[in-house]
Amino acid sequence: MTVSGVARVLHLVRRFAGSLARREPSAEDAAMVAGILSPAELRLWSSMRVEDRRHSIAVLRRFDH
Repeated sequence: MTVSGVARVLHLVRRFAGSLARREPSAEDAAMVAGILSPAELRLWSSMRVEDRRHSIAVLRRFDH
């Protein structure tokens, strides 16, 4: 398997493990999101499944350096 193949497998394993974790985003993460979204967007975000909210935070961090 190539290095990029190994990286892809590790990425998928981390995603799978993260999807099993049911912990809520931290208060700091929730505050960061609240500072970005409009009130209507925040209500929608808050209604999402916990794993989807945590994923959205991970994506935000990836693109907001």
